[in-house]
Amino acid sequence: NVTAHIQVAYQGDAESFSWVLPLPSVPTLGVGTDLLFTALRGVTDPRFFLTWESVSGCSGGDQCFPSPEAGGGDGVDAGDGGENGPVVVLVEGEVGPYDYKVVQSDSGDALFAWLNENGYDQPEASKPLVGHYVNQEFVFLALKLLKDKSVGDLQPVVVSYTSDEFACVPLKLT
Repeated sequence: NVTAHIQVAYQGDAESFSWVLPLPSVPTLGVGTDLLFTALRGVTDPRFFLTWESVSGCSGGDQCFPSPEAGGGDGVDAGDGGENGPVVVLVEGEVGPYDYKVVQSDSGDALFAWLNENGYDQPEASKPLVGHYVNQEFVFLALKLLKDKSVGDLQPVVVSYTSDEFACVPLKLT
């Protein structure tokens, strides 16, 4: 059983807000509080202390620091999730300031198109990630703000789900 408290940060028009989260099973939703995140920051934010140390043979400049190693790519590899499967709305409703739908498809292309046609704008670069999660038979939680809500009404979302294999919220797509 996984319960995640997710603080939502967004800048822009309320009508443009949408958020899509892939999950391994149909979630239950609730509304959290920003006070939780304030308390967590108070005990988990890093604290930095500066200590000066002289190193023999170093007079400053680049010769005192190692050069960074070249890094690799992110290795994202995903199929399109099938050909022409329909998109099924499994659950829909309202929670706090949000209107939500939980959808599923056996086609990454069909789901990607459905999300964009229904106002859950996804950039073209996310298409392989949608296919990746469709291939794993994930469901997708799609959130929008209710019509009478503004960006100032955003609240943390509490997402609970069960899974035998995934003990954390997948974040590749988000």
